[in-house]
Amino acid sequence: MLRKKPLFLAATILLALTLLASGCKLTASPKTGGQGDDVQLNPTEGQAGKINPITPGAVDTSGTGSPAVTASALGLQVGPLLVPYQEAAYGWLGPRALGILAGGDLRAMADLAARKVYEVKDVRGSYDLSADGARLAYSVDGCLAVLELATGKVSTWSYAGAGQTNPSLAADFLTWSPDGSTIVGALYPTDAATVGKLWSLNLADGVLKAIGSFDQLNYFSTPTWSPDGKQLVVRRYLHGYTEGSYGEWLLIDLPTGKTSRVAGPDNYEVAYDFVWDSADQVRAEPVGLSADGLRVIGFDPTSGQSSDNVELSPDQPEPFVATELRLISPAGEVKLTIDLAPALAKAGFPVDKLKWFLAQTSWSPDGRLLLLTGFAQDDQGDWYPVRGVADAVAKIVAFVPTTKQNDAVSGGTLSEPAGTWHDGRALVLPVDGKGLDLLDANNLDAGLSVTHLLTTDVLHARWVGDAVLSVGDTEIALLKPGAAGRGGDSGKTAILTATAGDYLGQPILPSPSGDRLAIPVYSSVHSTIWIEVLDLKGLAAGR
Repeated sequence: MLRKKPLFLAATILLALTLLASGCKLTASPKTGGQGDDVQLNPTEGQAGKINPITPGAVDTSGTGSPAVTASALGLQVGPLLVPYQEAAYGWLGPRALGILAGGDLRAMADLAARKVYEVKDVRGSYDLSADGARLAYSVDGCLAVLELATGKVSTWSYAGAGQTNPSLAADFLTWSPDGSTIVGALYPTDAATVGKLWSLNLADGVLKAIGSFDQLNYFSTPTWSPDGKQLVVRRYLHGYTEGSYGEWLLIDLPTGKTSRVAGPDNYEVAYDFVWDSADQVRAEPVGLSADGLRVIGFDPTSGQSSDNVELSPDQPEPFVATELRLISPAGEVKLTIDLAPALAKAGFPVDKLKWFLAQTSWSPDGRLLLLTGFAQDDQGDWYPVRGVADAVAKIVAFVPTTKQNDAVSGGTLSEPAGTWHDGRALVLPVDGKGLDLLDANNLDAGLSVTHLLTTDVLHARWVGDAVLSVGDTEIALLKPGAAGRGGDSGKTAILTATAGDYLGQPILPSPSGDRLAIPVYSSVHSTIWIEVLDLKGLAAGR
């Protein structure tokens, strides 16, 4: 279990186990066909599940029994779960709900707002939780099932026609509309890896409706809904017979069932955010933009090849030495070029002998500073860790002095971009990957200032207000760096400490809203896992 500081109050919460049972019976025959055709299915109410609330009582926290399930000012402990820790995994189902999996199947769902944990049965493959956290959609035995978590009632819709149930049919890519009125999914045979049809279900009329007409070489992902829930954008991966593999972004208009391309096609190297304006028009904005709305790419002036903002193109040739950064407008025009070669040479990189160099990039919140991390390799096979910052406004670049390594080593960031930057300072791994460093880019003309915040292993680090939250193998702590990254560490406060036999581990995930952090705690003694959920806003406010 975890020991909490006395200032954090703990309270026992209820666990509600909802056992679901699914019945699948078709009441009308479907029509098949192209775009917009209705598959005339009506909802069939399944068997109601049983609700078995656990009466609150004393919980053994002596270390010989299961850990307590507690809530505190930091967040919530979710568990213990009867899932062997070797098999356990988890992920956010929404801003306030965690899904706990074992063997790839969803076993439980923790509602953080209601402070309840639900055990679920037969939930395999794709599933999605409604925005209000009340209903879980999933696919089982050739049916779409919707479970009401509070009551245990299950409603089902068959994917097959003529009153038949076909267990070989399943749904992938399930997603709820923001208002909970509609579910969209993709139908595919369970023995195939690709999707042949998209469909939508309006719960008010209970009709499954086909969307578009696609071949069987598609895979759909990454849904983005319009605020009114009438449209959504999906990522379509296409493996064509003649075109090769590529991706595109499709806009689906649910009232009409029509689809249209809004971005792409490309070779997977561009990531987008999608924004709807007041006229219900959607626009694609590449992820990772400067303050002026420019996208950064790496450019090799020798080969003339470039990388994009996500990854290299699949046909990217080697060697590839991207010693230029190019900032590109939405129309593809090069607006700014930053030459990295002089700063690389000053930091000790053998620029003339490099055969590979590509820096991963992360913009500061104001879109001015660009953190550059990664590796370079010379023509002798030796590696050089890359840690630097570029000022896209002043066109100044500085790298931390580097040294030759026989093997590739760590030296990148530990958290997503939103948690990496604060006040012109960025969190990075040290060269040996052990500990935590702080790069201060407030005076790039004089170079980068490096402060060693920690020397112990760090699983995750992020800014929480003016402090740095670090997650280690056995401790979660808050650090208060000195002013402007100088003056050392003004103190460390332990937030949570693991007892003997327990340890913290990966994956550590921020919630979609960014205000919570979920951290798994593994117990080799009890062979269980539970989740510690931190309230980042509360920590920033000093609670």
